[in-house]
Amino acid sequence: MKKLLLSIAIFVCVFNVNSQTLKLKSGPSITEMKWNHSDDFYSKKQIGFHSSAGIEYLNKNLFSLSSCIGYSRIGGDGSIEITTIEEPEGAGTMDTKTKLDILLLNTTINFKYSINKISPYIGLGPKFEYLISYDENITFLKTFENSENLNKMIYGILGIAGVNYELEKIRIGIEFNYNYNLNKLIDYSFYSPFLQQEIKNEISYSYLSFLFIIGYKIK
Repeated sequence: MKKLLLSIAIFVCVFNVNSQTLKLKSGPSITEMKWNHSDDFYSKKQIGFHSSAGIEYLNKNLFSLSSCIGYSRIGGDGSIEITTIEEPEGAGTMDTKTKLDILLLNTTINFKYSINKISPYIGLGPKFEYLISYDENITFLKTFENSENLNKMIYGILGIAGVNYELEKIRIGIEFNYNYNLNKLIDYSFYSPFLQQEIKNEISYSYLSFLFIIGYKIK
């Protein structure tokens, strides 16, 4: 959490010194979650929501830097098999639903090429996310949190591609961004005396967002 607060402080300093274009991004996102012990628990991609505010600075003819702070609602859906003492082979399935509330911070270097008022671009850079809260209909992540094995600080790489239409002071555009994580939400191992082997739990996620952009040039 301290690292995230430091990153936000740096973000604010950059804004004060080099700000050129304010921008808002908002749109739907599609999340893929995975658990290494089951293909069914997070088998369905979940449609969520992404919204962020940011600045574009050091704006040159062919490249610029961009930093954003925002919020994402992501997650995963699936099912789990129910077993009982009477029916150890299975008594049906139950739907699983998990929602994650994410605070995010990212910076990208964007390479662009302007044709009249149209500017297509691609970009790449680091991103940091903090799990604010989560909601699940089956107690699962809570078990890992209780044993202090839930990673709330997630870091990774953000890749973007989009196009802007530039007016005198206003910018409108669309953007696709892909969030790839370098660490996992759960990355926990323990030794099972019963199985006489090490058991590893891994839960990860990645998501793709389709965003609408509006910007205002202030410098």
